[in-house]
Amino acid sequence: MPEINGLNREKLLDIVESVKQNWETGRTVWTASARWVDGFRVETESRGFKLQADEPDMLAGTNTAANPVELVLQAYGACLAIGYAMNAGQYGGSGSMTS
Repeated sequence: MPEINGLNREKLLDIVESVKQNWETGRTVWTASARWVDGFRVETESRGFKLQADEPDMLAGTNTAANPVELVLQAYGACLAIGYAMNAGQYGGSGSMTS
């Protein structure tokens, strides 16, 4: 089965079928940690991936990273794009996903 836009359809469909057969295989647990650095700077981590957060100068930060609201908006956008890719891949569609 060919990839569509870099998505391994065979792997996706195997996962979908596995969850259909036993919904508990789709159960996940997510964790994250946050460590205050200084001022409004914070380092967060999940599964070994680290992100920085800060506030802009206008809010007394040092503007070294996106602020937490911007990170939430980025995460929401990523969630929508991934959901679109998952549905397109599951049903064989293709297309361009741009903002």
